[in-house]
Amino acid sequence: MQIKRTSAALVAGLAFFMAGSAVAGEITISSDKLAFKGDLRLRHQTTEETDKTNRDRQRFRLRFGMDYEVTSQLAVKTLFASGTGEQTSTNQTLSNMSSQKQLWIDQAYLEFKPIELLKLYGGKMKNPLWQPYVSDAVWDTDLNPEGLAESVKLSFFGKGRVFVNALQMVVNERTATTPVASSSATAAQYVFSNQIGVILPAPMDSRLTLAGALHEWVNERNKTFNGPHNPNTNSKTNGNLSNDFRVADITAELYTTLFNMPLSIQGSYIKNLAARDDLYTSGDRNRDTGHQVGLMLGNASAPRSWEVAYFNKRLEQDSTVADANDSDFPATNRKGDIYWVAFAPWKNQQLKAKFFQTSIIEGAKKDINTMQFDWQVKF
Repeated sequence: MQIKRTSAALVAGLAFFMAGSAVAGEITISSDKLAFKGDLRLRHQTTEETDKTNRDRQRFRLRFGMDYEVTSQLAVKTLFASGTGEQTSTNQTLSNMSSQKQLWIDQAYLEFKPIELLKLYGGKMKNPLWQPYVSDAVWDTDLNPEGLAESVKLSFFGKGRVFVNALQMVVNERTATTPVASSSATAAQYVFSNQIGVILPAPMDSRLTLAGALHEWVNERNKTFNGPHNPNTNSKTNGNLSNDFRVADITAELYTTLFNMPLSIQGSYIKNLAARDDLYTSGDRNRDTGHQVGLMLGNASAPRSWEVAYFNKRLEQDSTVADANDSDFPATNRKGDIYWVAFAPWKNQQLKAKFFQTSIIEGAKKDINTMQFDWQVKF
């Protein structure tokens, strides 16, 4: 209880502090302080699943954002995106007789920098945690958390940097109309994530980044989430999550060069420290761990540049909350390989082919293979 009261006080205090930093009254917009960004991605996707007919979809993703520097310390950041309102995807499938498609608020937040080493965030924000590719075992890159966050970066003796990131994310509110007698079953849900890491120089102009994080879900068993994977992945009791989730996450990246091309070697290991010992009736261990390892060679960003990658992923059934991780990989209780090759033919353009080959860890055979072909244009 003391932890919850302390967290609530911290959230309220930061909200008041950030709100008080905004300039009241009318603001004259200066063009040199306003930045626009956006991208359009066209995708063909084919999904092959055991005992099902192949599914072919043509999709697009449109994102458009505006950042405005209110003062040297305060910025307003926004991003609008296509999609269906899903937490972990901004893809829109071409269907329904060419009906009009929706545009959603994907990000809308304040970024406040009271001192050089500290940043504070509030609203619907880009995830403030350090996230290489392997981090999508816990967080889909399209999931923009809502709440408050803090980031601190420190240098030490010119030999590297230490960073600390914290996130207080609102998952589901408790409505005011909830009867008192049933309040324990509909309590508000939160995630409190804390991450500490270090960036160290390595030989041959390389660098090593190592981070540990703990993601504490609060009241997660009281209500089923409204997400893409929920019906068929994490363990359920009467439709709700059977486990608590306190996910420990250790992630590392070695960034170096090979054949004069950038090379990123990454690995992540996760474990749900709150998994119940009495939940499983078969096997001799909990289904509470996961990992993802792999590498990316090259960087398809500059004209006529290439990129290739391979990753191996294994997520046991209750290793993490399935509705928050990568929506392209079929959630938890699944293992498989991920490959892609990308090429940038011209400035701000990229062509990419990506393949997911996955199988179930425990249960009846259910292979799911997904092929994606993308053309992305940034503007």
